[in-house]
This record gives sequence, C-alpha cells and structure tokens, in this order.
Amino acid sequence: MKNIRSLRTEADYELALAEVAPYFLNEPAAGTPAAERFNILAALIEAYEAVHWAIDPAGQTRSA
Repeated sequence: MKNIRSLRTEADYELALAEVAPYFLNEPAAGTPAAERFNILAALIEAYEAVHWAIDPAGQTRSA
C-alpha cells in the first residue's frame, strides 16, 4: 500500500493493517513523514472498524 487511499474492502483493510503494524514496533518520530503516514493509516483503520466491526452498547460485535 504505497499510496494511501480509502479502505473499501476487507483486502484494503488487511493491507492497511499490515502496513501499520511495523510502526508499533518502531514508533516514528513526531512530525516526520512516517509519523504522518502512521496517523493517517490509523485513522482509516479506525473508521473502517467503526463501520464494519462496531461494538454495540451491549458489548456484542457486529459485522456489516
């Protein structure tokens, strides 16, 4: 996933997860392009999960 784009499919989501994973092991310095990429990918992943893997108030997970 060289270019950042919206996550529309499960495959897009999986690619984003794979790309963001190394940042958890080696956190980029604040203000760097790597940190910006991490923040954008994390926001996209969070938005995708909110739609497709939301947790309802009763604590049940649902998939869209």
